[in-house]
Amino acid sequence: MSIHVYWGQLFIIPTGVLKEVISVCRCFLWTGTYNNTKACAIAWADMCKTKKAGGLALRDVLKWNTAAVSKLVWSIAQKKDNLWIKWVNSIYIKESNWREYVVPSNVSWTWKSICKAKEELSNWLGNDLWLTYNVFSIKKHYVNTLGQATAQQWAYSVWNRYNIPKHRFILWLAVQDRLKTRERLSRIGVSDSDRCLLCQQHSENMDHLFFRCHFSAQCIRDVLSWLNITWNGRAGILQLYRRIRGPYAGTKFRKHVTFAAIAAVVYLIWKNIYSAYWEDVIHTIACTVKNLKSIVKARISQIMSSKVSHSDQNWFANL
Repeated sequence: MSIHVYWGQLFIIPTGVLKEVISVCRCFLWTGTYNNTKACAIAWADMCKTKKAGGLALRDVLKWNTAAVSKLVWSIAQKKDNLWIKWVNSIYIKESNWREYVVPSNVSWTWKSICKAKEELSNWLGNDLWLTYNVFSIKKHYVNTLGQATAQQWAYSVWNRYNIPKHRFILWLAVQDRLKTRERLSRIGVSDSDRCLLCQQHSENMDHLFFRCHFSAQCIRDVLSWLNITWNGRAGILQLYRRIRGPYAGTKFRKHVTFAAIAAVVYLIWKNIYSAYWEDVIHTIACTVKNLKSIVKARISQIMSSKVSHSDQNWFANL
């Protein structure tokens, strides 16, 4: 993706090539290969949204290329002092007004692409005033092309810096109900049963798995008790996050530690599902909680800021 950032500013990359780049990146993210045609859990357009809007903040190479090419358009409008700008004005634009210029049908593909980028960016922004700016920022105009997306309340908790990266990714899928539970797999004929592998009593869906299942409910109660938080309900992840974000759930640091612990619970429960299916092994609740405490404390100890108050440091040390 970053290679395109550089080359996109030097060349007009054909749309077919950019779509192939997206296909390779998408396949690698979900399958680890470059040519798999399986359906993805999350649409690419949604993954290109900002993290606050529920995406992964991946770069939309099609829109980035338009923004990058638009810098050439802006340079023409500003009549920059270089040979290419002088050549373009002499051969193509001549006496025409660049802001109102209409591309002829008998010009090269490259020039048509530049003119198309001018129209597309102006349409996205709603005007062509960007041609009059003294400075042009590719990144700024790329962000503008993404538009205003609705912020997701759970994003702050999912992308908490204390969360381990792989925990973030599984949690990101979980809050959007995109994990491949047995209920989902049975609907498409992949699994012959939709029973929960941890309790064998109910259908394995997101509502049951987090946290109505006896196994997961006991895990989250034990973890929250470890953090001195009383929790007797069996609400889902989003309801639990709303409870933790409340003003009575402790300091900012303690909330971040709690977010990291919840992310670890979700990850380890899902890992238990995986081991139960593929290895026929289910770790006990005590073993799972013990493993979680070790993981969370090791992670936070490594990256904890020196600005954390002494009372919070003592609280964390005594966990």
